[in-house]
Amino acid sequence: MDTLSTKKGKIIIAAVIAALLIAVGVILAVVLSGKEYRSISVEAVKGSVIVANDKNNDQAYKGQRLYGGDDVTVNEASDLTMCMNNSQYLYADENTHFRLEDRSDDNSSRIRVILDKGSELNELTEKLKANDSYEVDTPNSTMSVRGTKFRVTVLTDSDGMVYTLLEVEEGVVLTRLKTVSGEYNGAEKEFRAGQSALIRADADFSEFVKSEKGDEVLILDLASLPKEPVPRLRELLRLLLGPKASAPAGDDSSSQPDDSSSMPDDSSQPDDSSSGEHTHIQGEFETAVEAGCETKGEKIAKCTVCGEVMATEEIEPLGHDFSGWSAVEGTSCYAEGSERRECSRCGKTETRSSGKADHSWSAWQAVKQPTCGTEGSEKRVCTVCGEKETRSLAASGAHKWGALIEDTAAGCLTDGSGHYVCSVCGTKGNTVSIPAKGHSFSAWTTQRKASCGVTGLDTRTCSVCGATESRIAAALEHKWSSWKTSEQATCGTSGTDERICSVCGKKNTRYVAATGLHNFSELIVDVPAECIYDGSGHYECTVCGAKSEQEVIPKTGHHYEVFSTVMIDKDTQETTYKCKNCNSVYTTKKKV
Repeated sequence: MDTLSTKKGKIIIAAVIAALLIAVGVILAVVLSGKEYRSISVEAVKGSVIVANDKNNDQAYKGQRLYGGDDVTVNEASDLTMCMNNSQYLYADENTHFRLEDRSDDNSSRIRVILDKGSELNELTEKLKANDSYEVDTPNSTMSVRGTKFRVTVLTDSDGMVYTLLEVEEGVVLTRLKTVSGEYNGAEKEFRAGQSALIRADADFSEFVKSEKGDEVLILDLASLPKEPVPRLRELLRLLLGPKASAPAGDDSSSQPDDSSSMPDDSSQPDDSSSGEHTHIQGEFETAVEAGCETKGEKIAKCTVCGEVMATEEIEPLGHDFSGWSAVEGTSCYAEGSERRECSRCGKTETRSSGKADHSWSAWQAVKQPTCGTEGSEKRVCTVCGEKETRSLAASGAHKWGALIEDTAAGCLTDGSGHYVCSVCGTKGNTVSIPAKGHSFSAWTTQRKASCGVTGLDTRTCSVCGATESRIAAALEHKWSSWKTSEQATCGTSGTDERICSVCGKKNTRYVAATGLHNFSELIVDVPAECIYDGSGHYECTVCGAKSEQEVIPKTGHHYEVFSTVMIDKDTQETTYKCKNCNSVYTTKKKV
């Protein structure tokens, strides 16, 4: 059927013509204006990625244009690659949600990615121009960059605490902290390549989570952490903050986007099959060429819509499935044999030598017995082929020595000597030493008893040679009573304690130092503290009246309250804060 003769064909032709006219118009506008064309587009998409705005809520597709205000949801087992201004790339992982803000004009490009869940990698391949900006805004921080590559991951706890992990791969990222309610607290820090930062915040505060060493800059050991960003952030929270009472809110499957409701109804999709244009959907791999024992095979994956081959994979050779080895020729102790095996798939055979069989030796029989100083020998015979083997038996070399024959008797302090004789060959051994026996002392006898502070004396006598030994008995220690106070110590004067030995009655006295511990009253204010000025005061002892040194009373600091809130233009709100103590004021501005 002629395409032009059908209603559908006419619609397709009209659409193509309109698209060409629009494309020509865009090209002419760029050429005639002489200005750089700026864009945000989808470079690649996998799985379920939903782009929502005032007009649409549809599946993203390659080549799709995105604009400021677009809301993007990357569902489970999906990912998205975006390109902005031909040099800025954003790679969003699964379970990620963000919104785009684009305020580009002819002279500048100001892009903000508002990320509130999941993980995304940012890569700027060219330096930003003077009036350009690129920011990633999370619930608790804002990252401002110039020519860099960095990843941002966000998790929200079930109690509302938000965690953001910044990982800088290249360049510099300036991070400014804010509460979940959007109030910046003035804390900011630059992070460079190889450095990371962990930020936590709720509606009231925002702060950098410090390392064990108290540093706001974290150097992550990526080899010991999970490769995926969200699991990596959870493991980092466990290491730095310990187990949490509740899991991150993003873990609740009930909070995940409902893919079935987010995906457009099939009936609402344009019918591209007639025009040949569609998004390829890769199916499962199927075997196209079977692998052999030694040859590779091939698997292919086709588009489930048009059947076009989208991917191929090699199948490694299976390898042979050999049977066990079986004998072909018998073996003996004088001839080699052979054995063979066969592959059950391709029939290939392999043959190998099985070698000679071992001799069947008889038991060893003695020919000549060895003695203390001469070798012996023994032999054996193969019962199959009659071959003989002979081996030597080493001389035992171990004399059978008799009892020790004493030549000189040993004394208490002097060694003796003697020798042994072999009972087999009569050889006389070398002279050996007989150790001295040592004294045979009686029990210790007390000659003088020890007492308090005086040593004692004990003696004993050897029953063999009459030698004597003496030893000193240690003097006894006094048996002191407990210390009793003789004179009590006060703030400024020392006291004394006394104790008595219950054995010899000796007295012992010690001095007790003055306590020096004043009983100070509460702080007496001399100069009150103010908002920006320290005050001073002192303490007085209620016992002796001594005065302490002057104490600094820290300045109270301003106590600001909202004084007024006005809109200075249609989208900027100015808030004035006033100190309730000293009337100091300051103002802040924020976009509404």
